[in-house]
Amino acid sequence: MISRRPLVMCCVAIAAAVMVAIFVSGRWRYYVLLNSTERSVFRMDQGSNVAIRFYGRVVDESGRGVGGAAVKVELRGINEGWAYESGGANARSFRKRLDVVSDDAGNLVFDAAGHLLIIEDVHHPGYRWLYDRNPARERGKPFGCNWAFEIASDGKPGPYFPDEKSPAQFVIVRDGVSDVRVRPSRGGSDRLWYGTFVNEPVWPDQPSLPDVRYADANIIQRE
Repeated sequence: MISRRPLVMCCVAIAAAVMVAIFVSGRWRYYVLLNSTERSVFRMDQGSNVAIRFYGRVVDESGRGVGGAAVKVELRGINEGWAYESGGANARSFRKRLDVVSDDAGNLVFDAAGHLLIIEDVHHPGYRWLYDRNPARERGKPFGCNWAFEIASDGKPGPYFPDEKSPAQFVIVRDGVSDVRVRPSRGGSDRLWYGTFVNEPVWPDQPSLPDVRYADANIIQRE
């Protein structure tokens, strides 16, 4: 007769290893399973939110700062101490909206805490916002999306890191203008598993304003 003891011991060892991994994991600071006759509560405090100070600047088609531009921001994050209850009484994630206005020089500075920051709109009467409709990153190509910023991953900062000396640049173009002398930029840097990238200004892969073109001062003068 074949003994089942080695198999049982193996299962016990695997279960123990899983429990140890859960409790020492930096991703889940708490893992509590409570059973009662009324409900089962599964609680996970993942610590997935990171606090940052975001730096940006709103400029016109010539690179001049534009004051009074209204910027709508959506911040997504994980509710600290989130609990799942039968019936969905508690929400795991949150979405918060911020309204920010550029100063006289066009600068934007605000604090945020979460895991994803999205620029929903940059508005100023008489202007249109130029941005890249393509949010995808392709290896070997400059990344032009400057409206979605992942500021936390698995409870750790990044991959996006803002930089006061290299703010994100939001370009708004006056109505009726087609020549744009500056390019949008994510600003800061992105640190990915295959490298760190300092974000430089780049012309959008899929411009939100198809009727405008990039033309530096020399090209405009020749024309």
